[in-house]
Amino acid sequence: MGKIKFNIDKDKISFSKGDGKLTKPIEPPHRVCEVCNDDGKCLNNINHPDYEKNNEDDSFFGGTDLYDCADYSDVLEGKPKGSWMVNWYKNIQKSKENEEPYESAFVKWSKRFPLIFLLLIGCVDITSSESKSDYIPVLDVSMILPITDDGFYVFDYPNQSPSSYTSVVYKSTPMERVFWYSDDFFTIIHWGREYHYPIINYSTYTAEDSSGKQMIYVSPEHIGDTLSVWGCINDELCDGVYFIVTD
Repeated sequence: MGKIKFNIDKDKISFSKGDGKLTKPIEPPHRVCEVCNDDGKCLNNINHPDYEKNNEDDSFFGGTDLYDCADYSDVLEGKPKGSWMVNWYKNIQKSKENEEPYESAFVKWSKRFPLIFLLLIGCVDITSSESKSDYIPVLDVSMILPITDDGFYVFDYPNQSPSSYTSVVYKSTPMERVFWYSDDFFTIIHWGREYHYPIINYSTYTAEDSSGKQMIYVSPEHIGDTLSVWGCINDELCDGVYFIVTD
């Protein structure tokens, strides 16, 4: 009799004997979520009716993750969805207020030995370099809407309107380019097919007075939801807003 061989991988175990082979998947024991208790209402829970659709490879939703758990945790606590993100952003802003301005090692060295530094640069015009180093990008995004005590703007959707618009206003340095993003989408059905687009996109430039404005598309499917939009100047400088769409 031939011997039975087996091989264990991280997600399956295989048995083989001669030309025959049997593979069985190894499924970890199910663990009940401590946030939603598997009630099926959290987007990131396998019991949610749209869980499989939202996690397909070609899903516009992009897959669920722990941020959906955090959103649903806010809902369970009676807070608007996304409150955790607002608090996180506020804490980052507070920490930045206590940070000392960054100085490179060369700048620190030049302050310790100013005479040697002047001899090294000779007659180079340092005025223009100083003006370039003075450039510090800033970005402040807001909305001209009523705002709650928790920092959420409120957009009252026009009754019976098939679609509507609101906007963000922002301040930055003059002629600064701002890129716009959102995790919230609207749906258009054309010839029986669904097309999904973010409620804000593209990029805009500030005017000479450092101000700017960008439009946001809102549809009836957003009524009752908390939406968010974000503007970014670079990978390290972004600012955004959350707003609740009411009927």
